[in-house]
Amino acid sequence: MTSEKMAFIFPGQGESHSVGMAQDFYNQFEVARETFEEASQITGVDLKQLIFDGPLETLSKTNYCQIAIYVVSVAILRVIQQQFPTLKPHVVAGLSLGEYTAATAAGILPFSLGVELVFARGTLMQRACEENPSTMAVVLGLSEEQALDVLKAIGRPNDLWLANLNCPGQIVFSGTKSGIEELLVVAKEKGAKRVLPLNVAGAFHSPLMQSAANQLQEKLVGMQLSLPLCKFAMNSSGHIEEDQSNVRKQLINQITQTVRWQSCIEEMRKEGVTKFFEIGPGKVLAGLNKRIKVDGDTYSINSLKDLDVLQNLVTTH
Repeated sequence: MTSEKMAFIFPGQGESHSVGMAQDFYNQFEVARETFEEASQITGVDLKQLIFDGPLETLSKTNYCQIAIYVVSVAILRVIQQQFPTLKPHVVAGLSLGEYTAATAAGILPFSLGVELVFARGTLMQRACEENPSTMAVVLGLSEEQALDVLKAIGRPNDLWLANLNCPGQIVFSGTKSGIEELLVVAKEKGAKRVLPLNVAGAFHSPLMQSAANQLQEKLVGMQLSLPLCKFAMNSSGHIEEDQSNVRKQLINQITQTVRWQSCIEEMRKEGVTKFFEIGPGKVLAGLNKRIKVDGDTYSINSLKDLDVLQNLVTTH
């Protein structure tokens, strides 16, 4: 196992979260309980109650959902680090919010600062959504070039943007409500197989989140980041970033700019990664890896039984 290059990848906000996530880890491992307790003290939110009891409607709000996914992902990560100390990633990455978890996994962003930053991010993005009524839609069956043609045809640069380039044939747009309404029509005319409005609080990864980015940057400026323990592929460039000032800049850029997730995964493949471990709630990233057609295997680690898979991998390699 040690000779193979591994990547740890972390989920973002969206389809991943659910009431009760990581409760089995919390019940069995002291390090998971400590993770929840430390984050609850910093935020003043009873995260155990929120995550294990819900209701889902409250947990799904951006200001709670982001911190919940971050804490759950770090709790599972810490259990893996404790139980399987030989499992060390060659490179890490996270989708959107998950990029902050990846920064913690890489040793760049200490957990206590990560909690502070992610809690602020969720709160500020929720506020930006309320200030700028907006939404998102996923377009299936178009390439990036075709998606750019759609934007050009609509011709509303202040109303519509590319938000996520997740995998081949799946592109997420952000926009004002009128911009997205026009997208629903024009994308179909331009050959999209399906155009699906998303049930989200607002236009993430677009200039409508600029107020959140500005305030988060003020917070991040005063934080002491450490040198990475491994390589770090980042969303807004789609490349591995090693320069500290670039890492800091891109943690902010991704709030208003396009997330280039497919490029991040392809960058990892170029690095020779053959095993991907999706750490945190859900299996969204494993699904994207299938569509990107990665060489090698992807394992989603979000329940105690998934640790058996890790155990088998460690003992058979």
